[in-house]
Amino acid sequence: MQIVYILDQVRALEKEMRTRIDQQGLEIKPQILVVTRLIPDAKGTTCNQRLEKINGTTNAQILRVPFKQKNGELLQQWVSRWTSKLVCSSMLDVTG
Repeated sequence: MQIVYILDQVRALEKEMRTRIDQQGLEIKPQILVVTRLIPDAKGTTCNQRLEKINGTTNAQILRVPFKQKNGELLQQWVSRWTSKLVCSSMLDVTG
């Protein structure tokens, strides 16, 4: 599953970043932010949470941003990326 793969990669990335930062004697904390779609009507999942800590990490989170259709209507449910042309909300300056 792609989601599990991404989360595993985030955990590995954070671990590698911490190791290299420690080796260089730096006193900073790496932060990782995974950006994906917010799905307000998500039932039985956490896809309706705007910000979610990634388990197994210290400073990694998922940030979910709302998506809109071309007519400006906010998408409330999951829609396949192949089904509809989506445009990120004003949080990201992306146009279709």
